Amino acid sequence: FATASVLVAEIGSLPTVLLISKVVADFGRGELAQSAVRFEAVDYSLEDYLAKSFYKTASLLAAACHAAAVLSKQERDPDAFESQCCYRFGAYVGLAFQVVDDILDFVSTEE
Repeated sequence: FATASVLVAEIGSLPTVLLISKVVADFGRGELAQSAVRFEAVDYSLEDYLAKSFYKTASLLAAACHAAAVLSKQERDPDAFESQCCYRFGAYVGLAFQVVDDILDFVSTEE
């Protein structure tokens, strides 16, 4: 993440730097949430699972899609409707990817 952060900073787009910074923070939150489930007896709801999956995987894809939208526009408005749609698209793709990956962990064999 450090190298990616430096490269994004060199682009010179503050909204994009903020997006990547949020991804780094989200990843930490996701790791903490996953650790809590592994090492403590906690209730784990669907909402908890989706939040953890967002922080660990979907946040990165959401930010990448959002950054592409922001950087493709001359005004670089991170709050533009199109940019927000790209963010949501990335989040949904990321969640879908994580759900499939988790299912494969349970059903796949070593073959």
